[in-house]
Amino acid sequence: MSTPTRSCRPSFLQTYLEYTEQQESPETFHLWSAISILSMSLGRKVYVKRGYFTCYPNQYIILVSDSARCRKTVSADLAVNLYRAAVIGEVFQGKLTTRSLSQYLAHQTLEKGDSPCFIYSPELGRLLGMDSYTTGLMVALTDYYGCPSEDTVLTATQGKDTPKNIFINILGCTVPNWLSTMPSDMVEGGFSSRTLFVVQSVPRQANPRPVLSARQVKIYQDMITDLRVIALIAGEFTLSDDAEALYDAWYTAAYNRIDEHDPRLKAYFARKGEHVLKVAMCISASENNRLLLDHHCINTALTFLKQIEETMPIAFRGVSFSDSTKHMDRILSQIKEGGGKVERGQLLKKNRFYMDHIELGHVIDTLCESNLIRKELKGTGKWFYYLIGD
Repeated sequence: MSTPTRSCRPSFLQTYLEYTEQQESPETFHLWSAISILSMSLGRKVYVKRGYFTCYPNQYIILVSDSARCRKTVSADLAVNLYRAAVIGEVFQGKLTTRSLSQYLAHQTLEKGDSPCFIYSPELGRLLGMDSYTTGLMVALTDYYGCPSEDTVLTATQGKDTPKNIFINILGCTVPNWLSTMPSDMVEGGFSSRTLFVVQSVPRQANPRPVLSARQVKIYQDMITDLRVIALIAGEFTLSDDAEALYDAWYTAAYNRIDEHDPRLKAYFARKGEHVLKVAMCISASENNRLLLDHHCINTALTFLKQIEETMPIAFRGVSFSDSTKHMDRILSQIKEGGGKVERGQLLKKNRFYMDHIELGHVIDTLCESNLIRKELKGTGKWFYYLIGD
């Protein structure tokens, strides 16, 4: 049987970026939306074996922006609509609860023998709010990220659901403060470590009348054709020798630097190796039908991830895991509110319900050692604290 040829040259991803180049949304939003539909098109049929574990290409990708001009939902809609046009599978956009999810997965198992589920949410806050945590939905999504071969969900009235070969892919859109509404234990590990937060704040130039060229109309059809070909790829991805060398060297160095990262991102960096392999599978499938991750695939995956890591902390704005971190955030905010400087007595008064003068001293020392603030003793005998740069 001959291998289907590709229509998108040099790759599906580059063709997709060409197709969306007239959009005002940042190119990064389009790139990761395209990666999301590549993940879903591949499904649980492909994987990378890594010792005790198997890594599948599913991804939880969330586009984050507080600017309406960045049009994050438009970016995601374009990709999801292309996936729908290829008629590869369904898109779950209904009310998501622990019960509706297990029912959907069990129904997929009965019909197809496995449980693929592409969850798309243009307003993630409505889909995954605090109630999703308290009702167990967030825990279920966290558990399903590993694509278990089977799960048993007990129901109150209908016995149990038993979905098999679970494969959940998420594409969502939200604002930067969404995570701050969630419990810290969910943010510190669990769901957030499995999620790629793609944060952008600057749109491209305004385009009041975008017009699709004849080429863009053609490559839209080419992308549909290629998505259908990509959906046929099945089997184990292997790494070339130079890809293994690159991955091993990067992993070893990254493993030894995990504690250097923002505490809110440590769980993500601890899982980054898995993210690299997931993205690399999509990059490979974007270019050809070979089940091979070469040096280019691993290197490009590392590049893509590094780019979004630069702005990822914005998604964790307002999130703190410890009293000391909360105190530091509070003090920095108070100094900023004071125009970049504040007197020690004012800080003691404002924080009298949170810490005493000894703990305040520890927080101030930590901020100074971190080069976030500087302190100065005035002639009046009073200490003043200044934001660095002010």
